[in-house]
Amino acid sequence: MKKLIITVLAIAIAVIMIGSIMVGTEVQTNSIASDDDNTGVDVLRGIENNDDDWPHCNASSAGGGGWFMVDGFRNTFGFCMNDSDLENSSFVFQARSSMMTVHSLNFTEIVFEDDDGDGNWTAHAYGNATVKELGKFSFHLQVADCGKGNTDKIDLRLESDSGSYHWGTDSLGGGNIWVKRCE
Repeated sequence: MKKLIITVLAIAIAVIMIGSIMVGTEVQTNSIASDDDNTGVDVLRGIENNDDDWPHCNASSAGGGGWFMVDGFRNTFGFCMNDSDLENSSFVFQARSSMMTVHSLNFTEIVFEDDDGDGNWTAHAYGNATVKELGKFSFHLQVADCGKGNTDKIDLRLESDSGSYHWGTDSLGGGNIWVKRCE
């Protein structure tokens, strides 16, 4: 299941990249999954965007993919996480600015919060990840769903005895992050 999720996320990132190359413009954040026509349907998941039906609200979850610029390079990411299914939660992050690809190995904890009470949720995920030729790291992935537009946020921190790395943005160049907290 984890390989399937990673494959789907990789395909989604490839589609974003190819689409922006073919059109010659940046992909807009809300072009991936939006409800611009107010139908209440999420085009990525094909489910209604209503709090009572969000996938039957039996777990808190987050997902998304996209890119942001760092030093003239497009860093890309894709992730899905569910607090009741840590085993199948995963992320991949391509830090082209530092020529590194990060793959999650396992999630140990996922915490959801609405830190300022505005209804926009933030997810914090913790676990272990690998970077090719650099070894194993502990990670803290923080993502925030800040509504439509390019205001979604992502922050990834890696730590190990051999070093630490940090990437993040308060404004995506393209893509979408969604966070849903179920009670």
